[in-house]
Amino acid sequence: MFLQRLLRSEVNVGAFIGYLVERDATPLQNALGLDENIVSVRVEVPHGKGRMDVVLYGAASPIAILELKVSATEHGDQLDRYAEFAHTHDARKFLVDLETDGSTVPQGWTHIGLADLFDCWSASTNSTARGLAIEASTVFATWKSQLNGRFGQMDSAIVTVALRAVSHELAARTPYDMYTRSTSGGQPSITAYLPHPSGTDDAYFCIDIRCNDKSNPHLPWIARLGVHVDCGDDLAAARRTAHLLAMPLAPVLSVPKIQSACTNSGIGTLATILTSKKPLRKPRSQDSSIEKWLAAVDSSGDGKIPAHPIFFHDWGRRLAAQYSLDLTDVTRNELGELIEILMNHLIESTCSTNSLDES
Repeated sequence: MFLQRLLRSEVNVGAFIGYLVERDATPLQNALGLDENIVSVRVEVPHGKGRMDVVLYGAASPIAILELKVSATEHGDQLDRYAEFAHTHDARKFLVDLETDGSTVPQGWTHIGLADLFDCWSASTNSTARGLAIEASTVFATWKSQLNGRFGQMDSAIVTVALRAVSHELAARTPYDMYTRSTSGGQPSITAYLPHPSGTDDAYFCIDIRCNDKSNPHLPWIARLGVHVDCGDDLAAARRTAHLLAMPLAPVLSVPKIQSACTNSGIGTLATILTSKKPLRKPRSQDSSIEKWLAAVDSSGDGKIPAHPIFFHDWGRRLAAQYSLDLTDVTRNELGELIEILMNHLIESTCSTNSLDES
């Protein structure tokens, strides 16, 4: 448990690698295929706006940089900036992480798994380096294997990696725009967007799934289904558009309707993991409440507005029903299937509503 806690931090992992290199540099030199001997190592090396995790030096200059990723992914143009440093010194570039096999690797970078990197010391002649590296490699290999298991059995370090895998897999087989981010509270989330079938500019169906606490795998997640409208230059107009597109969805966002969609898809096992006592608000006077909200939208301009009377909202331009999602016994493949089921439910419900309106 304590070694896992240590290895969740990229700074700690970098220091660990530096320690092993000082004990015995030869295994890493051979594993990376470096032509020059590693003479020294530095960690957290300042460069531009960031710090490079590990830099390996030969007799006169850097010969390789290791960029480490445990849960996080690239920040901005981080890898491009580090690539400039490597190019200046003719050093090789290695991206070391826990990502799934086949994940995208920037051009010019060589990918290596964290477990494989530490495993190179398993035959070290230095007993200290060998023993410590084997323990670390085992932790990383265990985390990597959890990508194929259930969310309730995942270490907090691998949850975000699993969500990125879901994003990549869905983006490869669907027209969705997929994003994996951290919430304002630092918890992992996954969001799927699909252009709204109305053809309205900058309007999308949106499915947003957020972890409540990645350190507590049995705590239910939050799932929101609805519409999202990019604000452009007129936030008030975006809020009004979101309202107009969301209202027809209200009747199909009840828990029984969602569970029925899962059952009808042939994956009935997913029907009961999404629950809610109150997915939508029910004001006493819906019409007057909506009128007041729309008036507030018009008067506030780009400012804050009250909560939508029916939908949960993010800044007024993402309106959605909210559910509790139990992912304890769900795999990443099943989560991807669930997102597809929910998106298809939104599409089919909207198309059915439009057909009735036309008739």
